[in-house]
Amino acid sequence: MRPIPSPHKRTRLIKNGATIAKGRQMALEAQAWMEGARDEFMAVHGFLAGLRDAGTKGRMRDRVSVFCLDNGISFAGSKRGLTNANWAAMERYLALYDPSLVGTVIEMGDSYIDCYGLLPVSWLPEIGERNDR
Repeated sequence: MRPIPSPHKRTRLIKNGATIAKGRQMALEAQAWMEGARDEFMAVHGFLAGLRDAGTKGRMRDRVSVFCLDNGISFAGSKRGLTNANWAAMERYLALYDPSLVGTVIEMGDSYIDCYGLLPVSWLPEIGERNDR
């Protein structure tokens, strides 16, 4: 399975064996969550699209974390809610799914997942196809 390049271009994180391995682990966990969480992903997308449309500014990860906790959305079986690693992966899938979120409600920083890429999700085949060109 070939990874889909991250929509974020690293600026400080160096790609090496250790960062690729950490990124691969993040990608596997994110893919496993995404495969079983279509409704949850779409709910987060709708929430962020609403914030974008309203011109909302601020730390979106915190807003999404509260939204997820309020709506019973958990990640990888975690009861802790949204972690930095979960958010890094989710925002990259969101950016590929809806590029209009980038620069408005999604501002990505470097993450290990950028060193490896994202893994395809069965119900989002178009994100892999966009990057096969």
